Amino acid sequence: MAQIEGLQVVDMCRCGDPGCHTVRFQHYRPGKSVALVHTNTLDGRQLVVFVDEETGLLTELEVI
Repeated sequence: MAQIEGLQVVDMCRCGDPGCHTVRFQHYRPGKSVALVHTNTLDGRQLVVFVDEETGLLTELEVI
């Protein structure tokens, strides 16, 4: 859990969908993220956690 304590949101999705709450963290690098967890929330949204495929660091949280 050490990664979670130091995470910093550096960007938010600008797709325009009011239901999209996707954020990128400081370790995000374009083209380097892979999905680690893909599930649905109790209210029917998709939740995807991404990590950097080379470093294993958390890069993005997608909630749509």
